[in-house]
Amino acid sequence: MKQIGWLTRAQRRKLWSSKRWIVHLFAGVEGHWQIMRLDQGDAMDIELDSARCAGQDLLRSETWRMLLWGAVMGKVDVVMGGPPDRVHQHCRGGERDTKALQLIARMMWLFVVAQVGREVHGYQRDVGFILAYPEGISKQERDRRDHEVEQMEDAQRVGGRSRAYAGVSTVNAEVSFWDTRLWKFFQREAQAQQISFDQGAMGGHTIDANVTVTDLAWPSSSIRAVLSGFVTPPSKSPIASGTGGLGSMAVT
Repeated sequence: MKQIGWLTRAQRRKLWSSKRWIVHLFAGVEGHWQIMRLDQGDAMDIELDSARCAGQDLLRSETWRMLLWGAVMGKVDVVMGGPPDRVHQHCRGGERDTKALQLIARMMWLFVVAQVGREVHGYQRDVGFILAYPEGISKQERDRRDHEVEQMEDAQRVGGRSRAYAGVSTVNAEVSFWDTRLWKFFQREAQAQQISFDQGAMGGHTIDANVTVTDLAWPSSSIRAVLSGFVTPPSKSPIASGTGGLGSMAVT
């Protein structure tokens, strides 16, 4: 922690003594007061975004080591965030940004290590995981494809179900991130549920995002209702770093 220049001495002491870290990655420049309300008692809110400070980049060695240490020690309570490179979620071809894929992979790996760290240290409560990203193809089209998959008998043969089950190349931007091998594998292992929600309540014109939640024992209808009222539309920038409104869900 002494190698991290953007932490004050008081913040380092609190990180060391806190039992629960709420890790909000790609949190944007302004921060989220809803999540900051959780920063009390033995819990500490950790909001990171390279747009605030270059030292908060998840690929920086000292920052990544600090987060992994917290995960190994069972301190990480929630991992949440909306990764960058949203422009390639529109399935228009090309290849995904390599750095963005690294950030998503690190976010997933942090959750995996944190979950094992909790079990090793005897904590009964699982680690929460929230990943917000644009929807890609519509829910209706995804349901249609899933129905076709269910009608196929051989889950392992080339094409057909194996493509839907195993996913396609992660760098292929002709498909949604939710259809890539990276996500398909993680979703099966983490038993994640995928929930679509309408951002019209906050000024959006379409169903603009998908939120994936694991280890949060809420009905899908309740999660969707919360998100529809609190999550703000993502930036239209090709590399958007922030995901507004995630804090409202965590507080609830």
